Amino acid sequence: MLVDVYGIVKFHKLPFKTKGTDYLLIVTIVDESLIQADEKLKCLLFAHEEENLPQVKIGSIIRFHRLQVNLHNGELQGTSGKGFSWLVIDSRRDGCLIPKASSLNYTFTNVDRKMVRTLPCYRLFS
Repeated sequence: MLVDVYGIVKFHKLPFKTKGTDYLLIVTIVDESLIQADEKLKCLLFAHEEENLPQVKIGSIIRFHRLQVNLHNGELQGTSGKGFSWLVIDSRRDGCLIPKASSLNYTFTNVDRKMVRTLPCYRLFS
């Protein structure tokens, strides 16, 4: 199924070259539905160029658009695919939210800002 999801980066591995032509970034995120259940969503993000992958750190807020989510070994796993895009939102000490996106054509509205600020785990990592 394709989903749009906001989450907080709980774990990430540095991007690496796959056996094929792509680079792979493995990111584990949590959101309000997962953190209460002590669960997480592992996401495999592929790109032809390493610089097309999001630059994240523990605590980064991320929005995935059109993330493909399937069961893998009994657990949910997200994978980038056709139409996938990402947005990383960094938070400054003054509370200002700075978005960085995979596309020049992205939206980050007041609704998005409100969504980010209402994430229960936003306060844990900001």
